[in-house]
Amino acid sequence: MPGARRTRLREAALVAPVAVMLACTASRPAEVSPEPEPLAAYLKEHHIRDLRVTADTGPATWLHDPQVIGDSLVGDAGRDNPPARRAILLSNVRKLEVSSMNAGRTIGLMVMVVGVATIALLVVASRALSQIE
Repeated sequence: MPGARRTRLREAALVAPVAVMLACTASRPAEVSPEPEPLAAYLKEHHIRDLRVTADTGPATWLHDPQVIGDSLVGDAGRDNPPARRAILLSNVRKLEVSSMNAGRTIGLMVMVVGVATIALLVVASRALSQIE
């Protein structure tokens, strides 16, 4: 059983940083209108890798590696291999959002993770000491 416990701890230690990074991102409105020239310039200037698009045709969706082609916004709709390409007419776009890091969330979550880890170590250490006596 101790081996299984170590494996779970190891898995948690590997998953925790990813969870922290995901929890520390937030979507914010893109400061650009959904018109071909301004949007193409914005995507290029800001090196936008992920764009959340809300269109009249359905729920919001993330486009990865977005680009403007003619009158459409085109990008990968998932992380599948091969990626599923999706095109959305710019005239149907209601809202554009970009992903950004939230420093406040990041710091707060890191403090919480360190606090929980410290408490867990203290509990483990006190149990080990009580077994020695």
